[in-house]
Amino acid sequence: MKHHLIVLLLIVVIASGCISGESGRSTKTSPTPTTTLLPAGEPRNYTQEELLQNLDRITFLRFREETTGVTVVIIGNANQTMEIKGSKVGYVDIARRRAEVNSTATVGPSTIKSRIIVTNESAYFEFAGRGENLTEPEAVEKLWESTNVLEVVRRYLTELEPFNVDFMNGTQEFYYNVTNTMMLGEVPGIEGNGNVTINGTAILRFGGGYPVEVVFRYTLKTVSEQGGVRITNIVTAVERIEFQEIKTGKGT
Repeated sequence: MKHHLIVLLLIVVIASGCISGESGRSTKTSPTPTTTLLPAGEPRNYTQEELLQNLDRITFLRFREETTGVTVVIIGNANQTMEIKGSKVGYVDIARRRAEVNSTATVGPSTIKSRIIVTNESAYFEFAGRGENLTEPEAVEKLWESTNVLEVVRRYLTELEPFNVDFMNGTQEFYYNVTNTMMLGEVPGIEGNGNVTINGTAILRFGGGYPVEVVFRYTLKTVSEQGGVRITNIVTAVERIEFQEIKTGKGT
């Protein structure tokens, strides 16, 4: 779930900077056509055990993530509403333990880009034009986990019960309630903190027994105080992860 935290908390940080006048230049990007290459499994209802077994077979994946929504920043008696956009493209080579993820987050006039590269036992993290090479095992492991979007799917399948399941046009769907524990529990000091709350719905979609899309619809609210002034951020957004390419190991 750490890859979600980067998007969620980054949005809040940028929004706070915008309303205080600390903003950078915005950039415009055009949508890129995509081609989806997924294993050709039988279009049927798969059991949870079968879906988890298929996740274990995946050796390589390529994905694209888009986030759209609005953020309301309230400082004292003043407030400002801004559009938010986020995009993330990357690949995860599980077999070779390599990954690269490039992200762009825009709130109002501000745009921040980040990049994560993991190569076996080392990693490179770049944020807002500043880069850092990492070799400390724990730091490298955390970055590796943050890039592997399959862990999002695995955690929901194993840790939560869906409140609804559906099967339409060959696509298997699972619906879950989004909670603080699932989305924010890995951030120190956040779980159980009433000043940070998130609620919404997560939808996992499978085709032929393999993940094709994950959709999050959520509202994230943070409350803080600076210099005696109460600051509230309310983010309402839709986050969509599309699996564009999946390769599996032999015997699958």
